[in-house]
Amino acid sequence: MLAWLVGDAGKGFGSERLHTARIEINLCRRHSENLGLDWLLSAPPECKMWFIRGLADSDGSVHFRHKSAEIVTSPNTTLIRDILASLHVHNVLDFSKGCGRISISGQTAAEIQIFNPRILTHRRKLLEKLVRAETFQRRWPAWLESRVQRMLCEGLSPPAVARRIFNEDEVYIKMATVIRKRRLMLEKSHGRDTHPQGGI
Repeated sequence: MLAWLVGDAGKGFGSERLHTARIEINLCRRHSENLGLDWLLSAPPECKMWFIRGLADSDGSVHFRHKSAEIVTSPNTTLIRDILASLHVHNVLDFSKGCGRISISGQTAAEIQIFNPRILTHRRKLLEKLVRAETFQRRWPAWLESRVQRMLCEGLSPPAVARRIFNEDEVYIKMATVIRKRRLMLEKSHGRDTHPQGGI
């Protein structure tokens, strides 16, 4: 059940025209009906944005590795993408296991407040922390290089390393970079084992 156009979402509609709209949306249906929601395309931008927020709060998630927000959109993928297009929100469509979902970059998602700005949910907290997190585009500082190397030597997986650095230091590092550093570390270790000191 997705309740919207209530409170802030109903501004501009007037109580004499609309008190509450409750829309039954089963996003896991396997048919392609849009449930007669085309009228949303002509609704005020603020109402369309609150509709998207309600959708994100119920069927959205934050993708840590891709640093993005994702929303399950089936069976109304076309309509939802049209609404986002009318709001000038860039998104990428993906179909997996017969279910459509769109992803929005973390920066854009935070700017449009894709998750309800009045409720500090886990998803919203994670998204805002991801956007705030410090990143290093070129060479890592010595302290970060040392911490990552130590964690990898302790046997932590690249995802665990990235998450721990993020949680403890509020620094976002790309998974691919950690995987590459782990591979290089293993190659060096293998090289030492193959050519022990004093060997040829």
